[in-house]
Amino acid sequence: MTNASFDLDAYFARIGYRGPTEVSLATLKALHRQHPQAIPFENLDPFLGHPVKLDPASLQDKVLARGRGGYCYEHNLILLHALTALGFEVSGLAARVLWGQTDDAVTARSHMLLRVELDGRTHLADVGFGGLTLTAPLLLEAGPEQQTPHETFRLVETDDHFRLQVELGATSTASTCSAATRSTMRSAATSCRRGLRPFTGFAAFAGQRLLLWADHAFPAASTPVTNDLDARTRFAIDLARRAGELGLKYFRDLENLTVESKGHQDLVSDGDREVELFIRAAIADAYPRDGIVGEEHAPVVGTTGFVWVIDPIDGTANFVRGIPAWCVVIACAREGGTVVGVIHEPSTGETFHCHRDGGAFVNGRPIKASDAASLTEGSVGTGLSNRADTGHVAVLIRQIMAEGGVFYRNASGALMLAYAASGRLLGYIEEHMNAWDCLAGMLLVEEAGGTVLKPDPKTVISQGTLVIAGGTAIFPKLRALSQQAFGL
Repeated sequence: MTNASFDLDAYFARIGYRGPTEVSLATLKALHRQHPQAIPFENLDPFLGHPVKLDPASLQDKVLARGRGGYCYEHNLILLHALTALGFEVSGLAARVLWGQTDDAVTARSHMLLRVELDGRTHLADVGFGGLTLTAPLLLEAGPEQQTPHETFRLVETDDHFRLQVELGATSTASTCSAATRSTMRSAATSCRRGLRPFTGFAAFAGQRLLLWADHAFPAASTPVTNDLDARTRFAIDLARRAGELGLKYFRDLENLTVESKGHQDLVSDGDREVELFIRAAIADAYPRDGIVGEEHAPVVGTTGFVWVIDPIDGTANFVRGIPAWCVVIACAREGGTVVGVIHEPSTGETFHCHRDGGAFVNGRPIKASDAASLTEGSVGTGLSNRADTGHVAVLIRQIMAEGGVFYRNASGALMLAYAASGRLLGYIEEHMNAWDCLAGMLLVEEAGGTVLKPDPKTVISQGTLVIAGGTAIFPKLRALSQQAFGL
């Protein structure tokens, strides 16, 4: 991670720090003690519906320049940047919060903390847990009680996880350490995998993208891997809808949206990135051994054969300009073949969903691809790929119109595939689409009784594919027009 832009002087001034700056345990302890005394735990932005921005510039503006506080990610990211700038070896970790929960509860990994390697030993740092924030780093070692300037903590190893506990009250340690449910030792943050392997991509900012969930490897022993496609579909439907709600918050606050260009007519916003992080976190929690491939962040390699392929906001060009034609896309593939597909359009509340051999639906109602055999009976969706010769699209459109047809384009290929699956469009053609844009929609078309050009399962996730999809009767015509237009 490069921290050349992080203002250490401003951080030291913010926390009133004048202590040592060499890479040492004394420096780590001094910063850890000073930080929570000066920077409050605060979650006003989520309460007010404002997006929480985690890029370095936004963090420094909010916490250092404007004197605000933050929640666990903001606190610990600021500390991470400061420690990294000083030369410490530090990385991010995730944990489940069990405070106020039963011991067997399986909550989301919603809490962030830090791992610091120093002098051959591993330390746990956390300056963002509210009223029970650590006021000193802990050794990441199970067993002994560890005293901080305030409470006494210990780490307990259970199965393949560590459990962080805090002693409250004056009850004898000897009588309270045997069972958390009968003691004053309450669980604060748990479920870090043995060895606490960090996010591989966490220690790098690329274009100010925070790779929070890249290469996540925290398998939960109590979360079984399942091949049940019904369960995976229900999970994807619920997740797409929740991600859509988050996307809508950014969509309704466009004046504060940060937008960047990745290429010709290829945009990305902080909304895209944050929604993808949200989706990745949920998948990592529910299916921790599955792989993940998304548009905005690094891929995660899994061990189950299942790979989740996601586009947090398909139709970003519409999204950033206030046009309500964008969607959340979640597909699940196995060995290159799509087995679950969900496309959720937040602006209309429509959720298109399917799984292999289970039919296709919109909001629970069956859908069917068009029965039309002539281009004169409807419209054909056309995509424009910046990875292909744009002149080919002009040829395709001329051919469609010469056959008495009409072309349709709304700048969201996934939505147009969903419309083809539901018979609203005769079909959809694009010379090249990335997997996260097309896998869910292509499965929808197939499950709705239509036909698609089969992609190569060995390369489709990594390289994308030519997409020709539509009703079975019209498909031969769509394929012939594509071959002529694209020179296939």
